[in-house]
Amino acid sequence: MFLCLLLITTVGLASAADDCFYTAVDLTYRLSPFSTNYYPNFLPFEITIELVNVITDILFNEAKYLAGDEGGTKVEVPGRFCDNGYKVGELCRDQLLFLPASVIDLSEKSAMDDNYMATVQDVEEWQAVFGPFPPRSIVIFDFGWSPRYPDVDRFFGRRGKLGTQLNHPGICPDLADYLGRHCNVLAVGTDSPDIDCGRNNELTTSPSQRVFASHGKYTVTQLQLRRRRLPAVGAVVTVAPFYMSEATASPARVFAEYCADPVPEVNCPPVPVAPAPAPRVVEREVVAAPVGGVVAGTLNHIHAGPHGVGHPLHGVL
Repeated sequence: MFLCLLLITTVGLASAADDCFYTAVDLTYRLSPFSTNYYPNFLPFEITIELVNVITDILFNEAKYLAGDEGGTKVEVPGRFCDNGYKVGELCRDQLLFLPASVIDLSEKSAMDDNYMATVQDVEEWQAVFGPFPPRSIVIFDFGWSPRYPDVDRFFGRRGKLGTQLNHPGICPDLADYLGRHCNVLAVGTDSPDIDCGRNNELTTSPSQRVFASHGKYTVTQLQLRRRRLPAVGAVVTVAPFYMSEATASPARVFAEYCADPVPEVNCPPVPVAPAPAPRVVEREVVAAPVGGVVAGTLNHIHAGPHGVGHPLHGVL
């Protein structure tokens, strides 16, 4: 399924701009029992592979999965916090495919404050440079948090004796309300563990996440942004959560595609050039005609080659 989505996206982009070299990047952390980061006290990802024999003598592998929904690259929908909110299985394709990405880099600010909360002012400053959000946007906040993955303590900023005090950046409730009311914004994403900052991310509070849910917007967190930095504008994102009817959060595969070289260098093979023909050497002889006489093979002017040989004698003009 994920491969099909990627191919469809690539074909669509190629037809839109044939004069640009597009590249695709995977913004997903791989689900693994050994490297997927889960919130403290949440069930980690587990996989059990068994040999199964059904009726016939042919053996095959059967995998059994068990995991909580608070780990890895994930999608959270309004149904997680609102009784009447939609579920993951109710997300439509217009909410998931080919979303124009507006990427806001706040890595310098979060480097000075682990619990930095993005503000409305941050967004307004970005818009002053790059313009308004296009329709159907996903707004991605790059806090520079991806390099901490998969170190659980550094990624969640775990401190205190039991490591229960979390410290990581997020979005302030005022900004969540601003983006939630914005008609051009469909979703919000971050490379941090959650939409709310570490000191606000207890499930009993989660103020920013609840504000997004009240506006019917879904969120994508723990995006993998360290492999290649996305441009501020111009990328399109495809989000592919597990298609589960009753789930309010789900692991997701997320792809981004963008123009890596707006003016690609065209390497054309050299055009073969036919060799110039050798110059034709013509011997010419000037023969002076005597007064009143004739000279065989001449017309009292320059003749070339064998012209005139065997001709009758010409008179002088």
